[in-house]
Formats: sequence, C-alpha cells, structure tokens
Amino acid sequence: MPEFKAVLFDLDNTLVDFYKLKGKCIGAAANAMVRAGLKKKPMQVIKELWDLYYEIGWEHQNVFQEYFQ
Repeated sequence: MPEFKAVLFDLDNTLVDFYKLKGKCIGAAANAMVRAGLKKKPMQVIKELWDLYYEIGWEHQNVFQEYFQ
C-alpha cells in the first residue's frame, strides 16, 4: 500500500471553486435538456435548477429527478 505524505480537504471552497463548477454543470445540463426537447429557455431552466439547489441543498443527489416531478 502506498504511503501518503499528506491529505487535503477543501471544506470551505478555497481549493476548488465549487460554486463556479456547479454553475457550469447546471448550464450544460440546462442546454442539453432544451436541445433534447424541453420547452423552456436555457436561462429559465438554469434559474429553476439553482432555486431547487438552494431549496433542497447543494449536495442533493437527485435534483434533476426533483426538477421533473
């Protein structure tokens, strides 16, 4: 087993800009949904997804399933 010299944890969004990464993922998902036939504008989907994340939590694993319910 390899010996580790250090383990890093990013608990406060300092090493990775989680907000920016989540925004890029939401944008890509919104554009893909609209291209696949969702009858909304991408910016509307992006806003609704952000609202949902704020409502149910940033780490929620089923946000897209919740979005389509």
